[in-house]
Formats: sequence, C-alpha cells, structure tokens
Amino acid sequence: MTPPAFFKFPLLTLADKLCIFKEIFVEKGQDSSESVYDFGKRRLGENFSKFFLDPLVTGIYGGDAHDLNLKTAFPKIYEIEQQYGSLIRGMILKGMTKKQNGEARFSAVPRGVLTTFAQGMAQIIEELFTRYAKDILLTQEVTALEKGGQQFNIKTNESRFTAEEVFLCTPAYTAGKMMGASFQNLADKLGQIHYCPVAVVGLGYQRRDMEQIPPGFGYLIPSNERKQVLGTLFPDNIFPGENTEHFMFRVMLGGTNNPDIVKKSREELIKVAKEEIWKKFKIHGTPAKVFFAVFPKAIPQYDYQYVDLKAAIDQELKTSERFHLAANYLGGISFNDCIVNARQAADKSFF
Repeated sequence: MTPPAFFKFPLLTLADKLCIFKEIFVEKGQDSSESVYDFGKRRLGENFSKFFLDPLVTGIYGGDAHDLNLKTAFPKIYEIEQQYGSLIRGMILKGMTKKQNGEARFSAVPRGVLTTFAQGMAQIIEELFTRYAKDILLTQEVTALEKGGQQFNIKTNESRFTAEEVFLCTPAYTAGKMMGASFQNLADKLGQIHYCPVAVVGLGYQRRDMEQIPPGFGYLIPSNERKQVLGTLFPDNIFPGENTEHFMFRVMLGGTNNPDIVKKSREELIKVAKEEIWKKFKIHGTPAKVFFAVFPKAIPQYDYQYVDLKAAIDQELKTSERFHLAANYLGGISFNDCIVNARQAADKSFF
C-alpha cells in the first residue's frame, strides 16, 4: 500500500519490481480479446500476473486469469490503457483530475471502502420483501415466457399472466429455460454462459484458542499451487463488530480449476477447510461454529467464449422491445454492478 512496502515485498524480485516501473513505456495493446493474465504479463511482467492478477481473478470470479477476457471482466482497466496508453500514467492523470475538481485527495493507490449491512447482505432482500410484499408472488415457478403481439405471456406452475414489459433478473441458465420459442436464439446464448462452482465454509474459533488474531482481510492463493482452496477471508477484521468471543475464517473452495468440488460431500469440504486453517494458523481446539454452503453454478465467467455470447445477446435484445435482462452475467458480477445494471435497465423502461 506504500512505496517502501512495495520494495520490501518478498514475492517479487528486484527485476520484477523494475519491470513494473517500465510499464509507462509499454505500447498500448491492440487485442480486445486479450486475457487478464496476458495483459498483466505484457505490461507488468509475468510474476505480477502470477502473484497478483491470478489470485485477484480467483478471489473475484473464481476463474482462470488465462481465460478471462480483460475487456469484459475488468473494463475500467482496459479503458485506462486505451485512453492513456499506460496504467501508471492513467492513474496519475485521473488522480490529478479528481484533485483539481475537488473530488478527493490524490493517491497513487486506488482506494475504496468495504461496506455491508448491519445484519448482513440478507438484510437488503428482507427489506425489499417487506417493502414490496403485496407485489411479490412466492412459490410460483415460471415455466414459460412468450411474446404475444404487444404483450408478454407468462405461465407459472399456478397461474397465467400478461405483461406489457418484462425485466428478467435470474441467472442466465435459469432465464434461458424460462424462454419459449419466441426467444429461442436468446435462450440458446444464455444457456452457453459458463458458471464456476464455489463452496464456502465458515469456521468460527474461540479467540482464546488462538495464539494471535491474524492481521489483514484474508489471503488468496495463486492457481499454480494447485489447491482446492481459493482463499480465506477474515470477516471479523473486514467488518469489526461485537463478536468478541469467536473469530471467523471464511474459506472459499472450488472455482473453474476445481469443478469436482460439487461431487464432494459437506463433510469432505469442511475437512479440507479445517486442514487449511490448521496449516496456516496452528489453532488448538475445534471450531465452535461451522457454516457451509455450496453453489454448483456460483459466478458467471467473462471468458473467451463470453465475448461472442455477449455481443449476440446484445443484438437479440435490440429486437426485443420492452424486454430487459438485468443480472450479474451482464455488466459486472458484483453487488454494486447489479445495482448499476438495474438502474440502467429501469432507465430504458417505456413506463
């Protein structure tokens, strides 16, 4: 986070660090299909891709940096290079512009604030349901969605509805299954979007059993270590609260390079997570709390195949008035991205 800390960083050699400073002289890339890994290797050196970009992609997408397309997975980075010809030059100039506009104090390091809800991320879902309960129908599975003239016909396992405008906000693989013959081409494209599996194991240990509380927000593991574990987060350090008795480790497993985790049992995955924490922190005692969840199709992958699929999806939507897609397989996978996508879809509404 500071220049002295950078020069002391042990995973990069002196040659690697000097290579990063040469980034400002590297020519602008011309290949819009370039992978995240190849982009980092070209501009900042292979070890930068190996130790920084590879784990970053693992932590955000659960994916493979060699396969993810930079332009679609990290569009802001792509745009900075295209506009300024250099990441370093772009950060400096953008920072100076913000300072001149009085937006923020200039910093060479991009900064942000991690936020959540007091009762966790589920709080927003509960609040939305409370606020719009009279407009929400539960236990009704949509079995068919067709275009009929100027209207849409929606069939569920219990009823039939007509609508003048539709916003479809499910995952791509679910959206495709809902669509009938009038959306066949679009449904085919959505069904081809690749998702990776992720399992999450939460292990809460008694603080008295720990020799020390680990610093930082957690760690990510480069894919060349060939581990089932993608990384581990320390939620109690990220969002300090009143949990003074336990310390939570949130272990993430699976991803694109470990698809077989969906074949493993709950007990097997929890064992892998416990072994990971033992190797790293040598905590005596067993966890007092254990949480587990597995998502066979967790995160959409903005990979090579996705580039063509996204172009085809956009083209199909141009011919479908009053029909909108808003989900994390379009325009970014994060919660913040979904809020932006939803606003953009609402702005296109005819009503």
